[in-house]
Amino acid sequence: MRRSFISTFFLSSALLLISWGHVGHQAIGNIAAAHLSPKTAQAIAALLGKETLADVSTYADEIREDSFLQSTGPWHYIDVPANENFDQFKVSVYGLTTPNLYKALLHFERELQDPRTNRSVKIFALKMLVHLVEDAHQPLHVARAEDKGGNTVAVKFEGEKTNLHALWDSKLIEHTGRNPVQLAKEWDFATAADIKSWQADPLIVWLYESNHISNHIYQELPEGRDLGESYYAKYIPLVRQRIDQAGIRLAGILNQCFDLPFSSLNQADTTICDKVADAKYLEASQITFLNVGGAYPNQKFSVVIKGSNRDKFKEPPEKMFAGKTICVTGHITMYKGRPEIVVSDPKQIEVKD
Repeated sequence: MRRSFISTFFLSSALLLISWGHVGHQAIGNIAAAHLSPKTAQAIAALLGKETLADVSTYADEIREDSFLQSTGPWHYIDVPANENFDQFKVSVYGLTTPNLYKALLHFERELQDPRTNRSVKIFALKMLVHLVEDAHQPLHVARAEDKGGNTVAVKFEGEKTNLHALWDSKLIEHTGRNPVQLAKEWDFATAADIKSWQADPLIVWLYESNHISNHIYQELPEGRDLGESYYAKYIPLVRQRIDQAGIRLAGILNQCFDLPFSSLNQADTTICDKVADAKYLEASQITFLNVGGAYPNQKFSVVIKGSNRDKFKEPPEKMFAGKTICVTGHITMYKGRPEIVVSDPKQIEVKD
């Protein structure tokens, strides 16, 4: 749910909407669970006990019933102008200073990866990350502020009054008549190539996908807004794809947090993609640091360029890559408890935006 939840917090539960609905969220949790590495599954079980990813997938919505946690509402969505292209969208998202889905996802991912995070904080971060990755794939969670992501756009579906956000959250999924386990089995269609491609996409791409879809949802809303079986038939394949992508990408992040980079130590090269949050050159030691996925000391990992390798780049790397989303390929090692990739060849770094 989006902002309407916060402003009407104490409405009866019958009026409260839950993003993707219980069925959608739990289906994504089940899909993700099927794509975890053994080490990741073991680490998650150690944190959650008897609870599964499906069990905790609605936790982030449920805690908002506590007035103390109302402030978590903005973590579930991000507001951007309509009909932006990818470059415009990135500027809008990166320029936001208020709490939002993008910032929340980066924060909880860092907390899961940080070996200094204590157990209770790590459990909370895991539960929030599961839910928010799922929200990132619901198109109307990355939409327009003026109608609260479709919450104030009244529609009818199969003769019943609802709103556009609720339709995409739950009603299209409920119309399948399937439970979360059935949906996970039927909707997990990803091929090995799909998995590799989807998991390589940085977070900003996931969000842009949702935003791009949301623009089409608005544009293609039929006159009269009385929707039925034809609308369902048109859009349920897209819902299915977003559910599967959410599950596959959630598994990818969790494998990276709990298995990678540690399982990659001294093994084959690994490619990791994310935004360079800060960069600096230490002249005394002649080492360049690119802190990726967060600013120091909360980075996901660091790119380290030593000595004369810096001269192989056309520009100083700390300027060349600052603020860019990059994909880095190399061996992951640990230095003082933090993952890093030492880069000796510019070809190891690919700029994605």
